Amino acid sequence: MARYRLHSWDVVNEAILPGEKGNLRPTIWLERYGPSYIDMAFHAAREADPKTLLVYNDWGCELFDPFRAATLDFLEKALARGVPIDAYGMQGHLGLSGAQVDPAKLRAFLDRLKAMGLRILITEHDVDDDGGPADIMLRDRAVADVSRRFLDVVLDNDAVIAVLTWGLSDRYLDKAEWRRLPLDAALTRKPMWQALSKAFSARG
Repeated sequence: MARYRLHSWDVVNEAILPGEKGNLRPTIWLERYGPSYIDMAFHAAREADPKTLLVYNDWGCELFDPFRAATLDFLEKALARGVPIDAYGMQGHLGLSGAQVDPAKLRAFLDRLKAMGLRILITEHDVDDDGGPADIMLRDRAVADVSRRFLDVVLDNDAVIAVLTWGLSDRYLDKAEWRRLPLDAALTRKPMWQALSKAFSARG
């Protein structure tokens, strides 16, 4: 961190798992150092670079109440201890099937983060197209619709300062038939690209 001066660092990633002891995911870091490893990581990061935005990054809060509750509890307590967390990174992994975003719940969650003084980044946005229509045009449109509905909620909160996708092109995905990113395998703009553009333009 002292060598590479970046806009932000994901200091700790995916540490929360509701239902586990302390709602923390079992990891080598938790086993070796206990729950304080998160505090240690953020304090070390702040010492290495006093100006960079320090981010706690995770998934699940887009969709699931237990993740939202556990994350808010964790962040409130960490900030009260003086842990230098500047922002929350929401990965933004969505899908055509399975759980879908509840706009009211997501908006309330983002408002709570803002009230804590945290900035918010969308760090890994994509839309899993498994279970989508066989027709490519319909599937691409469905992916774009899911993305746009999500972005219309998150970009309505002015604490959101960045949106990153989980790659740009389907060319590099593990399965050739996946179509979950803004560009297709030929690097042609898909409806998801247009959805992103319109969401950003609407925010002004």
